[in-house]
Parts: sequence; structure tokens; C-alpha cells
Amino acid sequence: MAKEIRDKVFQDEKCTCDCGNTHELYGGKGYTTIDCEGYSNGQVNGGFYKHTVKCNCCEKEYTLQF
Repeated sequence: MAKEIRDKVFQDEKCTCDCGNTHELYGGKGYTTIDCEGYSNGQVNGGFYKHTVKCNCCEKEYTLQF
């Protein structure tokens, strides 16, 4: 199983970055998806998900993986 990584940025209700940027729907510059992959084998805890984004304001990269 992959190591779980959960950066806290872009994970609240307004998808907010540490720099204060928010998702476009909330008036911010949003983020760009760098990589997104995943699969499920239909079993409990039997899958993989990884989403890497780059903030369109500060250009830092963040990853959600579990």
C-alpha cells in the first residue's frame, strides 16, 4: 500500500492554499493538476489515489495520496 500523504492545502471548503489563494469558483486563481492517478480493486483499502497540484499563485506543489 502507498504511503499516505495529505497536505492540508486545497482541502477545505474553499480549496485554500497556504498563500491565501482559493479555487476559481471562490474568486481565486485556483490550481493546476500536475498528476492524477488511481485505481480500485473493489476491496476495502484495495485502491490507490494520488493527486498532485500546483498553486496558480505561489506555484508550490502539493500532493494528496492514499
